[in-house]
Amino acid sequence: MNVFFTVPKVWILFGYFLDIFWIVMETQQTRELYHFGAFRLDAAERRLWCDDEPISLTPKEFELLFYFVENAGSVAKKDELLDAVWADSFVEESTLARNISWLRKKLGKGADGKRVIETVSKTRLSFYGGSYTLRL
Repeated sequence: MNVFFTVPKVWILFGYFLDIFWIVMETQQTRELYHFGAFRLDAAERRLWCDDEPISLTPKEFELLFYFVENAGSVAKKDELLDAVWADSFVEESTLARNISWLRKKLGKGADGKRVIETVSKTRLSFYGGSYTLRL
């Protein structure tokens, strides 16, 4: 019997223990769900739902919406949005404007007829979603 090619049973049991430990840890992680109007934003899965229908978002649209939801009610400068979403690259304001336009089309208007993402001035934007967070 060659000792170098056998795995002691202790190591096999330890491997099973680690597998079970990671499964338990993954199921115990808290998930944050952000709700605004009829929308539900799942930060962990990076998904947006309207009622029970999924809404397709590009990665940058998701990051932009997530920034707005986390800072709901406050006014964001365009430079802050560019730094938060495109920190690793140089983009022009037209890229931000295009992504906000796409988000506005996908989100539509709120219950009061107001746009969810409002332009406050030429350099500032605000999110009026009335969001709240659920931790699961």
